[in-house]
Amino acid sequence: MLALYEDMTGLSDEDVVRICSILMVEVVFLGHQAHTYVSDVVLRAVHDMDIWNEYPWGSHIWTITYKHMDGAITRRTDISSKISIYGFLYAFQVI
Repeated sequence: MLALYEDMTGLSDEDVVRICSILMVEVVFLGHQAHTYVSDVVLRAVHDMDIWNEYPWGSHIWTITYKHMDGAITRRTDISSKISIYGFLYAFQVI
């Protein structure tokens, strides 16, 4: 997917917007690696940009982020272990 982003010559404007939208949701907001599979929800929505624009992305992203945050501290068994939380965490960072 990332290789396609780097070379978009020959693609229509609509396809370029679709690829950038998928990367925005999957890589930026959800924090997935660029080489992972794209979720079915994202693939179905990107085919129709009206559906894409009306989809409640904030709720979708929050559900995934909350699932990873819920009980993260209590699941730790060793104080020296690290915690990985996935999702749109930029909202929780303090600058």
